[in-house]
Amino acid sequence: MTRDQVDGHEAEQREELLSLSAASSDDVEAADAEQTYITYPYIWSTHRDTTLVKPEEIKIIGLLFYGRKRSLEILDCYLQKNLVSNGGFLDEIRFIRGTDDIDDIVWVSQKVREVDGYTLIRSDANEYGDYHAMWMHTQAGDEGQIYVKIDDDLAWMSDLAIPQIVSTLLDHPEALAVLPNLINSASLGFMNFHAGAVNAYLPEVQRPPQNVSDASYGPTAWRSSALPTWKSASKLSISEVIEERGDGGPYKNHRWLPLRENNKTHLQDTPIQDTVFEIPTTDWKSKFDFGDSDGIWNPMYKRMNINLIAIRVNDLLDNYSGGGDEHELTITIPKRLSRPVLIQTKAMAAHYAFQVQPKMHNTDALARYRAYANEMICPADKQIPLDEFGTAEPGA
Repeated sequence: MTRDQVDGHEAEQREELLSLSAASSDDVEAADAEQTYITYPYIWSTHRDTTLVKPEEIKIIGLLFYGRKRSLEILDCYLQKNLVSNGGFLDEIRFIRGTDDIDDIVWVSQKVREVDGYTLIRSDANEYGDYHAMWMHTQAGDEGQIYVKIDDDLAWMSDLAIPQIVSTLLDHPEALAVLPNLINSASLGFMNFHAGAVNAYLPEVQRPPQNVSDASYGPTAWRSSALPTWKSASKLSISEVIEERGDGGPYKNHRWLPLRENNKTHLQDTPIQDTVFEIPTTDWKSKFDFGDSDGIWNPMYKRMNINLIAIRVNDLLDNYSGGGDEHELTITIPKRLSRPVLIQTKAMAAHYAFQVQPKMHNTDALARYRAYANEMICPADKQIPLDEFGTAEPGA
């Protein structure tokens, strides 16, 4: 694959993920693409951006607060691809227990035994939900290094997401931390919406026919180009359909379908209209320049979701004393130190679901992420089992 092909593929992937995933806060699915990724191992600096070279003198440690096998088995392929042994930036990934579910614990324990570079941290059951205690599983020699905290329900990452947020952190010592452009995030969903990156989608109103294409629906379907255009089964307007059905659907594991005609006109009629982000002025573009020429955006101490975040170990240990980690790490500590959290908008990741999105597991979104990972990310000998849709619990 040439560099031009890589750039073209990643641009297409970025555009479609934003369009599909931000189309509603309850549906996120992977991008349509013609090219096939190079399966790992490969060297980032050879096949991707030659400016992103992992610093040899700094150890980059992944911290994963785990507890959900259903989403983590998808993320696993991305994690392994990001290990140094596979040409990535992560020297080690530490799995910090945040569950008492036996099936989840057994799965992670087995995976750690299989993968060189995975480490299991034995945490106390009293720590579950105590993010300060979970963050503080530091080890001798961690000082001076970088942590990359990764939530277990990230369902997709762009190839360079972790190298880009780490490199941005190293290039900007004034920053406390760096985040990617996160899909299915309240704050960044607002920005993507108003930047014109979102297309209109609605839940389908009736079951697909029995002869529906496998590319459109089923355990191997993920391409949005194979989805039919949304049509109402009645004379109800779009807004009336939303009022009648909410963000649910006619059956479990239903699809979200694109409104291809008058896409932007109908965008305000879809659930994305409820995306909320506090701004101090109606002239938001002058205050919130969404990414400079290097892709960097400063949200000016607004609360951001930290499902994927790079931070220096010393900054964490010296300043985080407890409390909600998201508020502390994106508002309280940055304000106190006058050190902003930056968004590297060229790095992208998709978060499956928050607790306030209970209807996510009524859709086929997770199955689509799984199908995408199997086809585009996971090697042939590491395929994720294709089982029933929609049994994953919504994330935190």
